[in-house]
Amino acid sequence: MSLQVATIRQIPIKLHFSLILVFFLISWTLAQGFMPQYAPGLSPAHYWLMSVSGTIILFFSVLIHELSHSMVARSYGIRVKQIMLFIFGGISDIEEEPKEFRKEFKMAIAGPAVSLALSLIFASFWWLTIFMMPTSSDLVEDVGTDVLTMLNGVIYYSAILNLILGVFNLIPAFPMDGGRILRSLLYRRNKNYDKSTRIAVKIGIIISYLFFGLGLLTILSGSFVSGFWIILIGWFLQNGAQSYIHQYDIMKMLSRIRLADLMKTNIISIPENTSVSTMIRNYFNIYMKSSFPVTKLDYQIVGLVTLKSCTDVPEAMRDTTLVGDIMIPKDKIRLMNMNDTAEKALSIMINEKQDKIFVCNDFDIIEGIVSKTDLIAAMDEKKSSFVDQDKSF
Repeated sequence: MSLQVATIRQIPIKLHFSLILVFFLISWTLAQGFMPQYAPGLSPAHYWLMSVSGTIILFFSVLIHELSHSMVARSYGIRVKQIMLFIFGGISDIEEEPKEFRKEFKMAIAGPAVSLALSLIFASFWWLTIFMMPTSSDLVEDVGTDVLTMLNGVIYYSAILNLILGVFNLIPAFPMDGGRILRSLLYRRNKNYDKSTRIAVKIGIIISYLFFGLGLLTILSGSFVSGFWIILIGWFLQNGAQSYIHQYDIMKMLSRIRLADLMKTNIISIPENTSVSTMIRNYFNIYMKSSFPVTKLDYQIVGLVTLKSCTDVPEAMRDTTLVGDIMIPKDKIRLMNMNDTAEKALSIMINEKQDKIFVCNDFDIIEGIVSKTDLIAAMDEKKSSFVDQDKSF
């Protein structure tokens, strides 16, 4: 569950619901711990104001970190679907991973580099506020001293958190930026993308166990909260690495399957001059499908008609409204070729929220249809063949 709050350079910016809890948790932690220790003698209201300001800067810093990844990806012509801020920070939802080590390296290093640059900028302002502190002690200057002390504390925290954000993301573990940097360097050396990916994932899993151990030692030393957060980071790293390699293996299997070997050729298509009432009565009610391709007489596809678009037509108008009037036009549908891979088809289905892909020739004559069910069946068949091969050895 998320909420879109802005759009930057045509990239939707979304906040995950978990940020509500994290916002108050971080603010409370800063107000009760860090800020009073850094700037003793202020009131609780001052500490809360400093903490809320620091937390807001934290989220903006994460957003800028992710935007830097996205801007580099956009410069290579790679589509960025969204940026999501959530409990563990943020993620740039990039449509595809570059298979060139230079592109992946530049995309991955951009985030930590920007975070470290922000840390340096905040550190410079921190030094400036120190030199601006008044030396006398009259009332007006005391008020000014409180304001500068609060500003100094917020800027100091901002410098530290961006330093941590930059350094932490350089940890060589998926899904951190450091894991992708490591893979790009390994790929540059051994020229084997698959081998480089698996080595980087294994190193990430090892590092996650190190975090588990460090968290346990921290708890045993008496700091339960800090130890819990370290263990949570370890879990995040391990879960991220295992999820990534699982998805990677699925995509690798699908990359070996052509749509020509997978598609169903018993196509039910609809003439564009069919009425909506006929469409519902003779097609949706009988075949129980959610959509149908709309074609000309020579099976050249011109669009897609969905059950929702038909039922949205008022019942009194269904006899006079034609499918061609309410269909999704061809230029808004992703058509694929028989030689395209199942991997590409699945990526399109996920990215564009489609439940099926139409396979056409060079003249947009429809040759077959591939659904998500077909892809799942193909994955299961591939997995079974791998198991059988293992048993034979």
